[in-house]
Amino acid sequence: MSVRTFHGIDEKGSTVVLAILCLFLLTIFGISSLSTSIYESNIVRNYSIATQAFYSADSGISAASVRLKEVAIDSNPEWRTFIGDPDICGTLGYNPENSNHGLLPRNQDTVSYDIAIKHQLDGEGNTLLWGDVDGDYLNEINTSIGIPIEIVRSRGKYRGGISIVEAVMRSSPLFYEPGAALFVGGNLQNNGVSGSAEGEYNFACEPVADIITTPLADLDMQATDYTGDTGLVPLLINDGTPYPIAMILEYLGNNRTQLIESGNNQVFGSESDTGGIYFCEGDFTGNNISGYGILAVSGNLVTAGNITWHGLVFVGGNSVYSGGGSKQVYGATLVNGDVLINGTVDFKYDCQIVKDIFDLHSKYKILSWKQL
Repeated sequence: MSVRTFHGIDEKGSTVVLAILCLFLLTIFGISSLSTSIYESNIVRNYSIATQAFYSADSGISAASVRLKEVAIDSNPEWRTFIGDPDICGTLGYNPENSNHGLLPRNQDTVSYDIAIKHQLDGEGNTLLWGDVDGDYLNEINTSIGIPIEIVRSRGKYRGGISIVEAVMRSSPLFYEPGAALFVGGNLQNNGVSGSAEGEYNFACEPVADIITTPLADLDMQATDYTGDTGLVPLLINDGTPYPIAMILEYLGNNRTQLIESGNNQVFGSESDTGGIYFCEGDFTGNNISGYGILAVSGNLVTAGNITWHGLVFVGGNSVYSGGGSKQVYGATLVNGDVLINGTVDFKYDCQIVKDIFDLHSKYKILSWKQL
């Protein structure tokens, strides 16, 4: 009697089970890989959104540093300015019924940010200012004079993502308050008697000194030795603090509008273009010169004929005014060396001209920065 054995059916069943098991494992692996891919894709997407929102907020900080010059700023601790959408700025504290609050529209519609600006205060609630308290031409933090230090909070948005950045910034001036119609770092010699130096020429301004000289001047060539006319209440200072003209000239040279050379009958700027910086590297000699803005000469300035300038004149060396013609400077003149005046020269301090140029060129410097 023979016995038969069958292996085919069992082997085929094992193969099917193994195939199903492999298919199951591949399915689990595929699902896992797909989930991981989706998860990683979401991470990348969220990171991209957060990054773009941050860049939007950072753009707001940069915009605020520029547009603060458009705002009428006072030292009131309750002062606030907002930039952006009124409704969103409302979440940052904007109240249109509050007279201390101002609102500016965004200039960059392609970048979504909203900004709140307020003054930095001390522990007693006083506005902190950046200004020259003691007349040494060096600004310091104080609560009595200068331009307020600002806290700027920018809210950036991109595809539902939100980022908030906060910065503290202060004004970085192009120059310091001149303090006089004419500042002379060395000797002052006036051979004429018909010229004038007036620190109270514009009655809308707080009067400043007519002339300031420093202790470097010889005893018979100080401010009080000036033979021309001065203000209604003469203010002549002999022991003035040296003005940092060399430092200012270096900055003006790096930010000049035009590099100029000696020459006659030259005109710089215009009544509608008062913010130019016209810089001469070395000595400048010219007859019949007129202009608006800042005339900056790193060397000596020698002029003759008719001279009319509306703005500021900075001279790194000596300044010589030759006889003949009429010469007026409306604004302020600051000379690092000696000043020799022959003929008629009028120095008229005008705070409005000085302020307009100051505001046009002042920038805000970021002191600190953080992401909230």
